[in-house]
Amino acid sequence: MIDFFSKLFDTSGFPARWHCGMWDEGHGWLHIISDTLIFGAYTLIPVSLLIFAWKKHREILFAKLVWLFAAFILACGIGHLIEATIFWHPWYRFSGLVKAITALVSWATLIMIIRLLPTALHVPGLLTVNKKLESLVEEQGRTTKELQRSNEDLNQFAYVASHDLKAPLRSIRSLASWIEEDCEGILPETSQRHLSQLKNRVERLDALLNDLLTYSRSGRELSAPEKVDVLQLAKQVTDYLVPSEGGFKVEIDAKGIEFVTWRVPMEQILRNLVSNALKHHGGASGVIKIAAEVKPDRVLLSVSDDGQGIAPEFHQRIFGMFQTLKSKDEVEGSGMGLAIVARLAERIGGRVTCESDVGKGSRFTLILPLVPPPEYVTDLQIKLRKHGL
Repeated sequence: MIDFFSKLFDTSGFPARWHCGMWDEGHGWLHIISDTLIFGAYTLIPVSLLIFAWKKHREILFAKLVWLFAAFILACGIGHLIEATIFWHPWYRFSGLVKAITALVSWATLIMIIRLLPTALHVPGLLTVNKKLESLVEEQGRTTKELQRSNEDLNQFAYVASHDLKAPLRSIRSLASWIEEDCEGILPETSQRHLSQLKNRVERLDALLNDLLTYSRSGRELSAPEKVDVLQLAKQVTDYLVPSEGGFKVEIDAKGIEFVTWRVPMEQILRNLVSNALKHHGGASGVIKIAAEVKPDRVLLSVSDDGQGIAPEFHQRIFGMFQTLKSKDEVEGSGMGLAIVARLAERIGGRVTCESDVGKGSRFTLILPLVPPPEYVTDLQIKLRKHGL
């Protein structure tokens, strides 16, 4: 073996191929040119494979097999080059070594193919994948149309219901007032209390219908986004909602914070959060804090209070429609405020979170992108996202 490698490139004892047999010039050059061209192709093919494997290494299922094929083809190419040079330089020992290496790489490639064959057979072909993709696209199209139709029907129902129910509601309110006026001093105390409850529930139903109308309108398209001064907007909302001589104090920490968003839904969100903090505070006095913070890619706007708080198990439930944590007769409002907040937040590309615990107050945080989405997010888009489409 040592003797073999010491004489690996020794050509003594072997005549050049031109001198072996009856080679004519045409026959010899046919072999030389063919072997050289094969070597060129067998060199460029693995180079191309390796470039492809390098750039697509994360997408190739059987990368090791690609590398083995490249080595096998390159070894074959080197063998053909040696065959061409043997016509002048008979280094048969080196040729034999290259052929042995080619044989080893060839068998390694074959073993790898045999091992990977069962797995490869289970990989869906391009035609199968395309058919499944077409089926998914068709299904998505049907789902989109169904959701769009459902969304339009729901919006129309909410709009019509809120309008059509207001007429009989006004009649009930008027009748209750007339009965109260006509029977003043006649009705027993219990009946007067029942009549008062009737009027209160009519008012609550009226507020509920107004909220339903607001909820249905919140999915409609708006004008273009504009720059909003958070401090100015917060002052406008709190001046309207919080009495200056009441027991509640307002603290605003948003000086100098401006960003581009849709003003109308932003104002509605802030108004609902402040109103919610006042209604469900549980005390006659307290502190309402509004704070804004700018992050590299988003804006955080929080409304917090020092009220009775919300148990953690209700943090998701409170964002549903008609959700209240107490009896309808014990709370003011329709249970739609936070549902409207959550819906509007989604429309302008954001979301709302709740941090609270019983007896520790509540903090609701609106998280918005620093750069608004290219368009107002519609009901249909939100439903498609929830369906993973």
